[in-house]
Amino acid sequence: MSDPTGFWSYRQQREIDAFPTGRLRWWLLSLIVLGWAVEQYEALKNGPVLVYILADFDK
Repeated sequence: MSDPTGFWSYRQQREIDAFPTGRLRWWLLSLIVLGWAVEQYEALKNGPVLVYILADFDK
């Protein structure tokens, strides 16, 4: 696990190389908010939300 180019190598550095900006930042934020909102509606059993978003859940 001491490989400097391995999968977990990012944990050895204190700073990240890239930070999402502009449209990418808003796109990632909207995906996170959408996922959180769907999870909340599904957890409260207000109604199935995933069947409207993904057709595979309707089967």
